[in-house]
Amino acid sequence: MGPEQEQQPLQGHRTLAAIVFSDVVNYSGRMSHNEEHTLKLVQRDLELMTRLCEQYEGRVLKFTGDGLLMYFTSAVQAVACALEIQKTIAATAATMPESDRLQHRIGIHLGDVFVSPTDVMGDGVNIAARLQSEAEPGGICLSQIVYDVVKKRLALQATYLGPRELKHIQESIPIYQIVLAAQSKTTNLKSELERTLTESAGVEVEDVLKQELNPVSMGLPLLSEDVKKALERLLIEAIGPIASVLFQQALNQADSRQDLIERLVAQLPDHLRSSFQSHASAMLKDSGESPQPLPPPQPGIREEAPPAAGEGTPDPAFVKRCELELTKAIGPIAPLIIQKTLSQQPGLSRHQLIEALISHLPNPKMSESFRRHLLTPS
Repeated sequence: MGPEQEQQPLQGHRTLAAIVFSDVVNYSGRMSHNEEHTLKLVQRDLELMTRLCEQYEGRVLKFTGDGLLMYFTSAVQAVACALEIQKTIAATAATMPESDRLQHRIGIHLGDVFVSPTDVMGDGVNIAARLQSEAEPGGICLSQIVYDVVKKRLALQATYLGPRELKHIQESIPIYQIVLAAQSKTTNLKSELERTLTESAGVEVEDVLKQELNPVSMGLPLLSEDVKKALERLLIEAIGPIASVLFQQALNQADSRQDLIERLVAQLPDHLRSSFQSHASAMLKDSGESPQPLPPPQPGIREEAPPAAGEGTPDPAFVKRCELELTKAIGPIAPLIIQKTLSQQPGLSRHQLIEALISHLPNPKMSESFRRHLLTPS
């Protein structure tokens, strides 16, 4: 065998492969707080990932500082490995103090790549890297092609996020997300959403979760991908995975940055609104425009003597009117909000129910219209 033949295997080859990227959530922040401890935690988790990668017949091609670049010949093995990584890390973290826990994001794509003994290159690699940055903490993002390959082979609780424009990728990529850390919460929420939308509004849940919404409405000044991701993750931290759907709706409907903030704030419980608005406004200020603070409630709108709790208890017909009016304002998530409000605050009067629902509306003008329609006898 000549020298050229001996060197040929080292030059690499093209192949169809499943590429898996991982990284640590808030790595820079953790490093600035306690560099030595963070490095030990990262090493601990990367060693675990490496063992699981080998167990699932994969190969670690590169350490990326706070993550791994892994290569699998099987998409099923790649996703199974990613699931096991996140499950194992989440289970172990439950027994640890907060200071010893790390969360990771994982992205997986199946594509034609160029593989060498120490690296892998090509669009398939770039897409996997971008998918990783789209994932929630503790989550896994899959491209459509990966999901189609594995959905009948693995038991997945995946949420369709729709087509996403990924940095430096020419075509939008439809993606799915699995969030194991909030698995039961996501499943229960989807089940409840499916039941209430179907029964109360006649809408299938998949029609809500699979809406291909325009990421920015015509009137909304362009936001960078980094700012959009940061805002979406901030909302996810407050209300969970359903935030991805609600965030896309807000982007589609907002006509300014201030309107976007108001729409996002309207999705939050009262005790989280001020903090969220401060953080979101700071993000938009850095991007070039800072929205003004939300206007205070307009004086003279509330009745001076609201009925006492239990007085004028809402009947099913009135609840249905509330659902219809709220759906007009914020979309098909409205029946779920009403159901949760009634279950968490039993004994509300009609007036109190109206005021509780108004907290979910994005601006005073819509609040006044909502109140007027419902206080007017049908």
